[in-house]
Amino acid sequence: MSDISISLIQGACYILLILVAIRHSWKKGEAEGSTYMLEYLRKHKYENSDGIKVPYFDDTGFNAFMAHVREEKKLQDEA
Repeated sequence: MSDISISLIQGACYILLILVAIRHSWKKGEAEGSTYMLEYLRKHKYENSDGIKVPYFDDTGFNAFMAHVREEKKLQDEA
């Protein structure tokens, strides 16, 4: 093989490696960011219009929804 062919193959491999690393980093960061956001929303509270401190998820009904999902999953697993 000529030097030019080797250089082209090597360059293509470097570009492919960079693209794979970017994709992996993006996915990992996306997962960590989502986890951080969920933990933050569970731990922190805000003051509603009545002056009562409530968790963020209570305002959206997330806790009730997740309880429903858990019950459905439990029923599916038992069947």
